[in-house]
Amino acid sequence: MSADTTPSARNIDAFSNTPSVSGRGRLMLFLALGRVSCLRLVCVYILMQLLSGCAPGDIKPRAALLDTQKLNVQDALLTPLYAPWPAQDWWKVYGDQQLDALVRLAVAQNPGLRIAEARVRQAAGAAQASGGGMFPRVEAGGQMLHTRYTDQAYKADAIAGHEDWDANLLASASYKLDLWGKEKAAYAAGLDNLAAAAVEGQAARLVLQTAVVRAYISLARQYALLEVAQRTLIQRQGVLDITRKLLKAGMGTELAVSQAEMPIPVMRSHIAQINADIAVIKYQLAALTGQGPGAAKSISPPGLSFSATAALPPDLPAELAGRRPDVVARLWRVEAAAQGVKAAKADFYPNINLLAAFGYVSIGLEHFLTASARYCFV
Repeated sequence: MSADTTPSARNIDAFSNTPSVSGRGRLMLFLALGRVSCLRLVCVYILMQLLSGCAPGDIKPRAALLDTQKLNVQDALLTPLYAPWPAQDWWKVYGDQQLDALVRLAVAQNPGLRIAEARVRQAAGAAQASGGGMFPRVEAGGQMLHTRYTDQAYKADAIAGHEDWDANLLASASYKLDLWGKEKAAYAAGLDNLAAAAVEGQAARLVLQTAVVRAYISLARQYALLEVAQRTLIQRQGVLDITRKLLKAGMGTELAVSQAEMPIPVMRSHIAQINADIAVIKYQLAALTGQGPGAAKSISPPGLSFSATAALPPDLPAELAGRRPDVVARLWRVEAAAQGVKAAKADFYPNINLLAAFGYVSIGLEHFLTASARYCFV
């Protein structure tokens, strides 16, 4: 048979071969070494748990925002005429009251904007909820249940097989110290998302306003084309009348009359097409303003004024990207994501929560709200 060479066996053999230590002394020494080994294992386990909760120090964004000041525009956006940035009601520069009424009606009745506003309210509620972790939380509640205590669940208790009231009334308070700024970063992320939702709503509003103004300008263009076509038709009709008179007076030819008659049907067809385009644009404006097709008949010919001088702001290259709602919304989303990274990183570290509760817990109502039913913990 081979000898046992495990460490425990070698230790026992060493203790048994030591002449200066008695049997009881050998036993006490062996137990002491066992306690030291257990203590080492406990320390190693605690150290491993602490190290597993530590976040690595290289968690940081891998991308950087583009500096708009470094964009190379050269002379593409230079202009000798400067103007301020457009106002919120920028379409009023055209001086058309009907256009102003259509834009305001579209903003007031468009369902897409209602959805955007609902998203803003949703983001506001989420931001408010995320900020709740920064403040103490107080709760209170109670319940009273008529319960039958079964024999299987309460074999060793006197209440087994009986029915009674199970009542409790508790108030509790808790507070997170937020040592690493997790709750603060989560609240900041909620505010950034709220700002992004608000800017996205503004972007949707701007898109709708632009669509109404663009359709209205197209309507004005079609009316201008209609006026030109009608004048051309009148001119062609006058040429035809003169040509017929010349033929009747013996100074013209049938060929000249035929040539004068040819453009008239073409112009009439062109006018019919322009009227059809005008009707389509009016239907588009009625749809954009949230009205039915019948509202298209109430839209009169535009009276736009193009007297304002076309100019650009002097700081256009630097602020153009910063004034676009879609770009600003993306910037807020990036900020919210950065705050989310901070909150996630802080979640790796241990935190301290302060808890306290006080109330009454009783089986049966005869001793409820008495000193014997008092319950508390901290």
